Amino acid sequence: MKLRLFLAAIAAALLTLAPTAIARETAFPAMSEEALAPKTTPKGYDVTVIVFSDYDCPYCKKLHGTLAQLLARDRKVRIVWRDWPIFGEASLLAARAAIASQWQGKHAVF
Repeated sequence: MKLRLFLAAIAAALLTLAPTAIARETAFPAMSEEALAPKTTPKGYDVTVIVFSDYDCPYCKKLHGTLAQLLARDRKVRIVWRDWPIFGEASLLAARAAIASQWQGKHAVF
């Protein structure tokens, strides 16, 4: 009886670890691996940060300075930018302009 209870406890512990291992391998591949999404991809990166931002959001603008500091400190961080125009027509137009700048090879400047 004690052996059965012990084995059940071990099985339960292993099952709680399984979703973490699966999530680590497959977390949001559609958002991070899309070919058209602008990204900074250093060789040998070990962390991916997916940034959803709005060009009309003041907090998103502050975030870009923080991300620049992060990239300067840790060269193994990949950043994937995703447009999230939630503040109306101006945000949507800015997101479209950013997409156009990407096709011209100037998204980092935008």
